[in-house]
Amino acid sequence: MKYDFDRHHERRGTDCYNYDGHPGDAADVMPLQAADMDFQTLPEIVDALRKVIDRGIYGYAVGEPSGYREAVLNWYSGRQGWNPPEEWLVSCRNVVSATARLLCANTAPGDAVMIFTPVYSPFLTVIAKNGRRTVECPLVLRGERWEIDFELFERQIAGEKVRMLLLCSPHNPVGRVWTRSELSRIARCCAEHGVFVVSDEIHSDFVFAGHRHLPFLSLPEADLRRCACCTSANKTFNLALLENANIFIPDEGCRKEFLESQAASFVEGGSYLGQLACVTAYRCGAQWTDQLLAYLDESLAQAVDYLRRELPELRVTRPEGTYLLWVDCRALRMEPQQLSDFVLQRARLRLVNGAGYGTGGRGYLRINAARPRAELMEALARLRGAIRS
Repeated sequence: MKYDFDRHHERRGTDCYNYDGHPGDAADVMPLQAADMDFQTLPEIVDALRKVIDRGIYGYAVGEPSGYREAVLNWYSGRQGWNPPEEWLVSCRNVVSATARLLCANTAPGDAVMIFTPVYSPFLTVIAKNGRRTVECPLVLRGERWEIDFELFERQIAGEKVRMLLLCSPHNPVGRVWTRSELSRIARCCAEHGVFVVSDEIHSDFVFAGHRHLPFLSLPEADLRRCACCTSANKTFNLALLENANIFIPDEGCRKEFLESQAASFVEGGSYLGQLACVTAYRCGAQWTDQLLAYLDESLAQAVDYLRRELPELRVTRPEGTYLLWVDCRALRMEPQQLSDFVLQRARLRLVNGAGYGTGGRGYLRINAARPRAELMEALARLRGAIRS
């Protein structure tokens, strides 16, 4: 079956964050902001949800939908060649809440938590709001590739007495898919210093030709007593509204503490509809995902080519994974708020300002490319027109 990713879907007026989250925006503003695709999900997911909705009775469920765990494990086995034990798997509402629970369970107030910046802004928020100390290890752009400064990383791990590393893999926003040698070096250093690693792998299905995602928990160098991996079908199939994430926690004691934390707050596991959507996605969605990746790969190629040709003063690297463009706008010599205002008022675009992503984000914009290609290219043309005027 051929899926249509070029079709426009009107989302304004549907309580969509990107379109309705800023009531003051005019109707002609194009949001390429939150990492939320403007594509309809897999049709089989819609059918599965409709069967539940059409019953008209929404009482308590017995627990997870039939086949939930099997579907999750089969997906990672088939797509990534990874076969974690079933007992490692825990369901929860979303990856950020899981990260917060893992942080609170495995660090104490005042402890140092490391991130590779620029990075997804909720990482910084969850550290700060839970009274931990942020240690930023800025990524370095070498040629066309963002890399980890391993000398700084290893020095900070020891010198700052880091207790946890929040790893974004693939990395949001720079689009790196970490290699085996990079991940192995991270794992060895963290194991040596007793650092708990939380690997956010929510974008792990978005990896393009020539690159391969490696689950952190699959590394022989990883200390599985001090690791957890956060995954979800929400990004791949655009299911964030339904709330379900698949968290892998190898250590039995850590896993028990995580489950007890959920039970204490009476939020045990993901939502039933989210789990049902996940089951359907992982059973039926391989072909859909392959076509989506091919579409996004071409969109990103065209977008990068356009920016380099039409706006050479800006700098953009081709993502190895994710559907996000990380654009260096420092040549425009604007302060962060000035840059956001310029893009909104002159280009009629709402984009993510990189200033909120930690060290190295100032002067950058993040562009969500997961929308019909014609609309993406129109947005880039608007950006060009604003800058050229």
